[in-house]
Amino acid sequence: MGLVGALDASWWKDEFGIHDDFVKQVGALIQPGDSAIYALLRTADPEILADQFRGYGGTILRTTLSRSQQSKVENVLHDRVAA
Repeated sequence: MGLVGALDASWWKDEFGIHDDFVKQVGALIQPGDSAIYALLRTADPEILADQFRGYGGTILRTTLSRSQQSKVENVLHDRVAA
């Protein structure tokens, strides 16, 4: 299972240009038996939005995507939901 997660993380990094440091940070936090929520959000003030998630436990990580990266991620997520 760890190998699958590593391959998936590598794919996301390579396919979408997600910064290696961010991928490593996420990988270090998620251990077997843990879960994570990925949210693609648009907001003028990400700190206000992050405050809405605080209080539920866990760690909030965020990164910024270019419009091109965002479009690629949205297409992949849309295709997975439609399947």
